[in-house]
Formats: sequence, structure tokens, C-alpha cells
Amino acid sequence: MGAPNIGLAIDPLVSGKVRYLALPPTAPGGHEVYQLSFQATFTNNTGTAVLVNTLTASFPSGSGASGKTIVIKTLHADWVTVTNGLSLEKNQSLAPMDFKNTDNIVLSATPPSQITFSIAAQGYTTPKVYTYPLAAFENSAAGGAYQWPGKAHDLARGVLRPGHPRLESLPCRQERHEE
Repeated sequence: MGAPNIGLAIDPLVSGKVRYLALPPTAPGGHEVYQLSFQATFTNNTGTAVLVNTLTASFPSGSGASGKTIVIKTLHADWVTVTNGLSLEKNQSLAPMDFKNTDNIVLSATPPSQITFSIAAQGYTTPKVYTYPLAAFENSAAGGAYQWPGKAHDLARGVLRPGHPRLESLPCRQERHEE
């Protein structure tokens, strides 16, 4: 059979564009990298049940960006059993088990202007293909700032939140609590 009639909803999709996030260098003097983390929801528009096996994200040839194939998994109602594939009944929409961090796509150069998603399903010889524009995430807050659930003085100068691996090695003043 040809390609399955499976709909695809990608999140984050803002103003018709799949969004990636620019990340700061991981080392002093390093270069900015770009991360694409997404969730997919599939809709079965075929006349029968279908099993979605993989979702492949790819970029235009010559862009230098590497794509990735993600094996779709289902977490069952017992919250323990995980199987490969996502079974969709006729007209059913479902999201697979959450993608893992290893499913993120990290690009070391400026991302291309588009991304293609290919859905492979059992019993079909051709994947269903969707192509979207790709753009940087833009924060809607004035100046692109992120809101912090507190005020600046809530964090004393030099005191960092414990547990953050990149911050724990930095020198900081420890608060002392007298009993």
C-alpha cells in the first residue's frame, strides 16, 4: 500500500512554524546551539486500524543538519508495560508515550528554514510526509524576557538554587541558619 492517511499535529507549532530554542554555549568561548524538542499527536484518517511505528524528522539536503528517527512507543494502562508502536483505531487521535531527552534534535549550526516529518506505519510501503517551516522560538513578553515567580530580592546575591548541576560547581555564599 502507499502512504497511510494519518494526520500529524506537532507541538510547539506557533503561527504555522515548528519552533526551536537557541541555547547558550556549554563552555566559555563556545558557540550557540539550537534544540528542537517536540511532541506529536497522530490522527488515523484511514478506514481501518493502523499501527504507527516511527516518526522521522529530516532537513533539506545540503543544509548540514542531521535528522533523527524516533521509534514510537506506547505506555499501557498498567503504567509499566511499554511496547513499540502506537495502535490507532479508525478516526482516533493519540499522542505516543512522551519522547525522551535523547529524541531531542540538537543542531550546532543555524537551523534550516524547514523540517520534514515522515510517519511510517505497519503495512504501508511509503511514509506519510509533512513539511513545516522552522523558526526560532520568540517569547511574547516585552524584550523577550521570561517571567520569574518571585522578585529579585527573593534570591540573595550569590545564592543559587541547589540541585542544578551546572551551577553547583560555581562559588556561592551559603546561607547559615542559627538555631
